[in-house]
Amino acid sequence: MSALYWNYSGFDAAGAYAGEIQSPKTTYPRAMVLTVVLIAFTYIIPFIAISGADMPHYTTWEDGSYSIIAQQIGGTWLSMWVLVSSVFGNLGLYVAEMAKDGFQLAGMADSGLAPPFFAQRDPETGVPRRAIMLSFSIIVAMGLFDFDTILGVDNFLSALSSLVEMSAAVRMRFSHPEIERPYRVNLSDRSLALAMVLPFTLGLFIMANELTKSRASFLLNVVALILGYVVQKYIECHPYHKYAELLDPPMPLRDLSMEY
Repeated sequence: MSALYWNYSGFDAAGAYAGEIQSPKTTYPRAMVLTVVLIAFTYIIPFIAISGADMPHYTTWEDGSYSIIAQQIGGTWLSMWVLVSSVFGNLGLYVAEMAKDGFQLAGMADSGLAPPFFAQRDPETGVPRRAIMLSFSIIVAMGLFDFDTILGVDNFLSALSSLVEMSAAVRMRFSHPEIERPYRVNLSDRSLALAMVLPFTLGLFIMANELTKSRASFLLNVVALILGYVVQKYIECHPYHKYAELLDPPMPLRDLSMEY
């Protein structure tokens, strides 16, 4: 369950780039449908192939067996192809998640929910380099732990952030319906709230599962929550406006209203 959630997580990353996408109201639905179809096929087709070949026997399969199975079926070239594909697939997931976390942190800094140090963007590209570097540093530090621990921490925090995002999406539909959005889910307010019930429940289950998976996962997740709480309290005691003047103002977002 943990690996399945991890493989299919990351769709919420698209929301962090809404301000960078041309015509997001039409681009996002097409991209999401295409992505879901491609992901499904990348799992189904190889699984059908290796199940039919059954070389080696399925009882010997474990994490990382795809390249070994490919070696048995097609030789070295197929094994290398599977390995290279896996590397690029994981690299894409890594870059997307790292950039998403950086943009979200920069957006929080813009709103006074994170230290304004992370709000600074590159004057030419608008990339929040400082925020992305923090995300990169955390990823490097997590490399010191085994994969199961990384999975437990990543899934727990990913599920938690998704719950917050879903809650915010529903709440803002009712509290701030007048705000212009780069992309708006094509559902009524009540339908959106109802549609969030199942993923919200799944998110709670994932959080509980990952929190109790191992001692290392539990401790790291608790430390992350405590650190987040401490930073939030620090921001409350040192409001944004008191030291925002020390940094360059963030680059304004591009007005997308004329592109719809």
